[in-house]
Amino acid sequence: MNKRPCVIALKAIAFCIVASFMPLWATASDYPQRPLRWVVGFPPGGGSDVAARVVGQALSELIHHAVVVDNRPGGGGNIATDVVAHANADGYTLLVAGVSFAIAPGLFKNLSFDTRRDFKAVVNIASTPFVLVVHPLLGVRTVDALIQLARTQPGRFNYASAGNGSTVHLAVELFKMAAHVDVVHVPYKGVAGIPDLLAGTVQMTITAPLVVMGHVKNAKLRALATTSVKRSALVPELPTLSESGLKGCDVDSWYGLLVPAKTAPERINFINQSISTLLKRKSIQEQLFSQGLEAVAVADATPFSTYLEAELEKWARVVKMSGIQPE
Repeated sequence: MNKRPCVIALKAIAFCIVASFMPLWATASDYPQRPLRWVVGFPPGGGSDVAARVVGQALSELIHHAVVVDNRPGGGGNIATDVVAHANADGYTLLVAGVSFAIAPGLFKNLSFDTRRDFKAVVNIASTPFVLVVHPLLGVRTVDALIQLARTQPGRFNYASAGNGSTVHLAVELFKMAAHVDVVHVPYKGVAGIPDLLAGTVQMTITAPLVVMGHVKNAKLRALATTSVKRSALVPELPTLSESGLKGCDVDSWYGLLVPAKTAPERINFINQSISTLLKRKSIQEQLFSQGLEAVAVADATPFSTYLEAELEKWARVVKMSGIQPE
């Protein structure tokens, strides 16, 4: 009996079985062969930096090469974006992008990069909702009550933001357009406006839960709703703005990876699948959650490229309608 056909068949079956497990390491023979550089457009300690360090450390252990976080703050994230836009498209330099990336094209003229032409989306990593908070002396306990009060006294109340053109600024402007209210913008640097909010000098803001929920628990501020599409596990007791009757101003602060546009698809796929695998780990989810971030649910997630395009369109519209100009 000739055993050769059987041997060939068994080898073919074995190859198919092995191939089914190849996505994560199919390109490992030639990529990566050295450390990856993740460029972050903000200082250490912020959401993008935390997402980069938590997931980057786990990825380095998975691929046996370091992931080096390179903080390049300045220009509302534009300095870091420029660095990656002009980097070699070899899969070794990636941008940890966030909402500021989607805001930039509408806000700034003569950028040194084109967000659509110069980048490819790799994978969304994590997000956090914003929380609408007010000073208790306003006497409102619901979003509707706040809107009605602001409508009766246009221009009387102020809101704090993290600076002109910041995500917080744009988020409140989106709220103003959806609610048809007039509240006055008072820009600060970073979270410097929180003391004035606590003092009642400004009456409201929209910001990350980690920034304000401690003050909410101490009854120094009052949280009315989150800006996320659905309720957040970070603040499950709070309704969304949509649940509160205000449609059309969903905002999540997200953090995802982008690469220069000419990066090879197989390298993009390698990073995408590697990180998607990591985000399913409970330990990674818990690390992100402890820092006020929620891992993107890979199984239900909208493809990052589709999500990113929707963000670019939304923020271009908000900038145009609000007439915001960069400082």
